[in-house]
Amino acid sequence: MTNGKTLLLIILAFILSNIILLSCIHNSKDDNNNERDNAIIVAQHFSNSVFTNPQNVIDTVTAYQSKTKDSISFYTYELLRSMSYLCLGDFDKCNSTQKHIYKFLERNNHLCHYLEGGYWNNRALIERFTRMNIDSAISFYNKSYEHYLLAKDAIYPIDVAINLADIYRDKGDLAKAANIYQRALFVNDSIGKKISYNEILIGLGQVYCDLKNFGESQKYFDRAITKVDTMPIYSRFLLYNSIGNNYYFQEKYDSAIVAFKKAKAISTEMDNPYANAICICNLGESYMFLNNLDSAAAYLTKEMPYFNSYIANQAIQSYYESLMTDFYLRKNDLVNANKYITRYHETKDIVPRYRAMHYRRIERYYIKINDFREAYKYQVLAKGIEDSISNTLINNQIAEIKSRYIQDTTLLNRNHTIISKEKQITNLTWISSIVFLLLFVTILLIIFIYQNNKRKAELKEMANRSSLASLRLQNIRNRVSPHFIFNILNRELTVSNEGVSNLVLLLRKNLELCDKFCITLKEEIDFVNTYIANEVPSLGDNFILNKNIDSNVDLDNTPIPSMMIQIFVENAIKHGLRGYSGNKRLYIGICSDENNTIIKISNNGNTQHIADPASSTHTGLKVVMQTIQILNEKNINKIDLKINEVNSGEETEWIVVLSIPHNYNFDILKD
Repeated sequence: MTNGKTLLLIILAFILSNIILLSCIHNSKDDNNNERDNAIIVAQHFSNSVFTNPQNVIDTVTAYQSKTKDSISFYTYELLRSMSYLCLGDFDKCNSTQKHIYKFLERNNHLCHYLEGGYWNNRALIERFTRMNIDSAISFYNKSYEHYLLAKDAIYPIDVAINLADIYRDKGDLAKAANIYQRALFVNDSIGKKISYNEILIGLGQVYCDLKNFGESQKYFDRAITKVDTMPIYSRFLLYNSIGNNYYFQEKYDSAIVAFKKAKAISTEMDNPYANAICICNLGESYMFLNNLDSAAAYLTKEMPYFNSYIANQAIQSYYESLMTDFYLRKNDLVNANKYITRYHETKDIVPRYRAMHYRRIERYYIKINDFREAYKYQVLAKGIEDSISNTLINNQIAEIKSRYIQDTTLLNRNHTIISKEKQITNLTWISSIVFLLLFVTILLIIFIYQNNKRKAELKEMANRSSLASLRLQNIRNRVSPHFIFNILNRELTVSNEGVSNLVLLLRKNLELCDKFCITLKEEIDFVNTYIANEVPSLGDNFILNKNIDSNVDLDNTPIPSMMIQIFVENAIKHGLRGYSGNKRLYIGICSDENNTIIKISNNGNTQHIADPASSTHTGLKVVMQTIQILNEKNINKIDLKINEVNSGEETEWIVVLSIPHNYNFDILKD
């Protein structure tokens, strides 16, 4: 159910399109008809065997190559060998054969467009699945598309379009993937091409499953399943595995198990351990979510040797280890659960949804062993990923709705144009034509208005969801100013009235800043200076303030969330220095390195209350922690906050270090 699990399936669909393309290579000056025809027959014969028995394909086509000269037929076989090595996982030989093909293309001035289309399609596969280089893969697919157009072929660019749709789905751009699939389906229907028809339907079903539009997803799967008996074996496997995923994400695990068992039967028929392991993992997970641990164990433990071997993809292996963590947590076997947590390795190609699931499993583990600090840490990590996934899903849903709206409008306009043209050549009477046209336009108008209103309602709902994050942050920030004013008024009105003028100045600055979510460092330092001046009379003559601001810090142009420094200074004075009998020392330092603006605040005095700021009841500190958390969700480089106590023996010092990356994005804080 991870992207890794469908990786093999996507490769197989691409391989089919490549082999079909190979079968169309022709018209070379040094290629005789018998050799070319023989290469076409071999390519068609081995269209399924490339996956089911790649070594046999290599042996057979190598024998054929020994009987052919340096021609397009020879390199037709070379493309078959390259794809077979790709299926075997022998990437060195795969790359070597690709280089051999490219040298032939160079010698022929890149005029063999069919062969070159297949070459670039293979290059895209290699970049995509062995190097995880998505951008290069997209570039190579576009080159493949261009060469097939130069070959004046109207069919095979559809296969490249399907490849592009698949890669945009992997990239997370679901709206673009859906748009490309829909266009490929339209062209496919227009020219009556059926070779890639099922792959398009399955791809659309997968995209709408990712968009959580399960009804639309099932619609395309239902269309594909009517042709299941005529599909190649890997397409049948892909279809049933995708249907199982669709039920899985709806938490209909009983139905998912039925589909996964059909996929497993097909994977056994293919005799492919990789595909078989994917099915077993899917089945074990589904049984586990049904709390049928005996059946889950029968599947998950069966494939343990495979996932411990070098063959397993790292992302799939990590996901399997996460599943085993969950399995042993459900059995309350904490020793084995910890073993699989320890074995789990983060890789960049693990799907974010499953990384969040793994963090939730670790959170449950630490709760079971009563380590709530670690449990909270993983809860925060999981929540951050889940919020990001939710925002991305909403954006994709909005984009897909807009795309469908544009397509529907275009289709309506096209239909209207067709009607107008038909009216010009019809033999019907004027009265009949007018009545027919008015009736049809009325129907189109009703449909257009209905769909337009529906799309607007859906877009409005998505926009409302997107505003929730900003509303949550605004609620947090509004709590700071009243809390601060209450502390100052309480002190000034209790001690004396001599500080009223200072208080008025302080309140004026507070009112100026409380409506600003983001201010400059200069504004923040001025406010902190005013606040400290207001507090000095109550601290006594033994209060020592030390400020150190590096000259390379641009105070006027460095942004910071308002009151970010003041809250820590206020806590240092209120809880650390006030009431302390010895010399009261407060330090504020600001400097800048290559990547960050670094703010340091330290004080001596009473520090025990601040040992754990995450659990503190102080409103100011809670606002700081929540503000940083929300901001970091919107940025790649994170604000780092460290709070430490240093005990020198004679006294204890509280040290706060706040690192803010340069070019940090504070847009979420703007009105």
